[in-house]
Amino acid sequence: MVLPDWVKGFIYSAAKHLQVAPDLVLANVLGVVATACAKKLRIEIRTGYQEPFNLYILAPLPSGERKSATQALCAKPLIKWEVEQAQALSKEIKDKLSESKSQEMIIQGLRNKLAKALSDKRQALIQEIKEVRG
Repeated sequence: MVLPDWVKGFIYSAAKHLQVAPDLVLANVLGVVATACAKKLRIEIRTGYQEPFNLYILAPLPSGERKSATQALCAKPLIKWEVEQAQALSKEIKDKLSESKSQEMIIQGLRNKLAKALSDKRQALIQEIKEVRG
């Protein structure tokens, strides 16, 4: 396996702990890494043509082979990070949602004015709506 020693150590330790093949752990580790890199890495197939760096992994094992336990163990750090990020960004997310709602209300008010406006005032209201939308 051409992987960093700490990854190999994790794979073999997890495989021993879960009593599964190291290949199953490796597939799940690669899936977690691919998920973490999603929208960060792209591969350029040819000049001007790129594709996301996605992996599609299948573990064709029968029921009871500890696939879910393996996936849960491998994804645990990623899920923990996602929860931490959601908590850290929750105030910012709420603020942005509130700002967005406020902008929509302003735009709706301007549109109501636009519907009743005389033709010489319409263009100014349309421009104001564009500015509020950003």
